[in-house]
Amino acid sequence: MEAATWPVLRRAAALGLGSRIGFADTSLLPDQRPASNLELYRAAVRLMAQV
Repeated sequence: MEAATWPVLRRAAALGLGSRIGFADTSLLPDQRPASNLELYRAAVRLMAQV
């Protein structure tokens, strides 16, 4: 499940869809480092802004 989190978030952003992320989805950043909930959120915001 964790492996799909970031690709799905990327796809949602590309389609202009809203999304959310948190520990229920993954505990790893896109580079596979462990992350806090805040770090996950910040990484998701950066990813959504790039698309």
